[in-house]
Amino acid sequence: MINHNESEWQEVHQRATVVDLHAHPGLLALLFRRSLTGRAWSPSWLRGEMTSLTVRTSFDKLEAGGVDVLLSTLYPPERRLFEDIRLFKVIPLKYARLIPFLLPQSVWDKFVKPAYFDVTLKMIEGMEKQVDAYNRNKDNRRRALKVVTSAGELGRVLAQGEGAPLAIIHSVEGAHSLEGKISRQYEGMEWDELDSEQQRQVEAEVLDNLNKLHERGVAYITLAHFYPNKMITPCFPFPEHVALSQVRWENLEKIREKARLTQGLTELGQKVVRKMISLGMMIDVSHATPTARRQIYALVEESHRQAPIVMATHVGAYAINPSPYNLKDWEIKWIADHGGVVGIIFMSHWLMPAETKFGLNAISQHIEHMAEVGTHSVVAIGTDFDGADPPDDLDDASQLPKLTQRLMAEYQSATDRKYTNEQVQKFLGGNALEMLLNGWGK
Repeated sequence: MINHNESEWQEVHQRATVVDLHAHPGLLALLFRRSLTGRAWSPSWLRGEMTSLTVRTSFDKLEAGGVDVLLSTLYPPERRLFEDIRLFKVIPLKYARLIPFLLPQSVWDKFVKPAYFDVTLKMIEGMEKQVDAYNRNKDNRRRALKVVTSAGELGRVLAQGEGAPLAIIHSVEGAHSLEGKISRQYEGMEWDELDSEQQRQVEAEVLDNLNKLHERGVAYITLAHFYPNKMITPCFPFPEHVALSQVRWENLEKIREKARLTQGLTELGQKVVRKMISLGMMIDVSHATPTARRQIYALVEESHRQAPIVMATHVGAYAINPSPYNLKDWEIKWIADHGGVVGIIFMSHWLMPAETKFGLNAISQHIEHMAEVGTHSVVAIGTDFDGADPPDDLDDASQLPKLTQRLMAEYQSATDRKYTNEQVQKFLGGNALEMLLNGWGK
């Protein structure tokens, strides 16, 4: 008999360990001075225009959505972004610092002008201060937060059971974050344009900074992002609707020219990947070109590493939406076979060829495809909240129970559900948690 218990999906969500592999609370908190500890400000008129000004992962919304583990992804803004992106389709982003409530000069001086590695450290410190402020001021009915810096510490937090703190784990987007003061001298130059002495200096700095981020508890690095760095080439970064409305026309072709899909890891990038493998720092292949992803898989195989190390934290399936950003079936299988996970991004553009304002059904479709191609153990979620424009029907962390309800509504016959309760819980976070506990730092 079919179980029509209306509360079953709510119980499944409550019992799940919900893990979001990729969200950006620190980006808006630090760059745009938005508080994560109070009532979230998310005016509807800003959506689709300047999503970094909205708040989708405030601590209250994370708690309301039942999130147990958040990979708080820190992104030191690439300076070219401020030249190429326009605010509200009119003002170049670099002028946002002239508008006090947007990006004041003091924030610009602290988080945009310095070397990328220095900005990354400041962002780590800023996120930890937000957590401390919330814990000091929350009322006793609210869940505490805990910055977790190792797999062992994560296991101990979750072992506390009901009432355990929400675990915040640092992650970083863009290997440019490893570039410090020495690399800043050669900003704008590609790796192959440096002479041997310059390469030696940059390499020493980058690998040392990688060690430092590992010591600070950074679980993974998304190596590629919007622009090529001295380690890797990304896919073309902007969805078509953004490119047409917000990227300055005179720079668009230059950006496209740099998005060379046949380019991958540089010599330094290969050394960074090998170092991450030895440290047990997980590698996120999101944003990387298909060529770079293939190189990363080969380096992992070459290392004969047993513990999982490679994930894609916020992508979709190429078979559903054939963008080079999304993973082909063989890649999903490879990641599954090597103990990794694929986090489904909550951004309609990457999920469906014909973009709409709604995406919950598309998220479900990508989950179904990933599970069928790579087994149920590969599926995870990486919302990219506060870093991308999410669908209107699942637009912030508090709405995550909608996904549970949607998945549990799937039937493959008149009597049989498509997914068991346990499988839904694995999608929500069980798979991601297993990878974190078995791969991070090991």
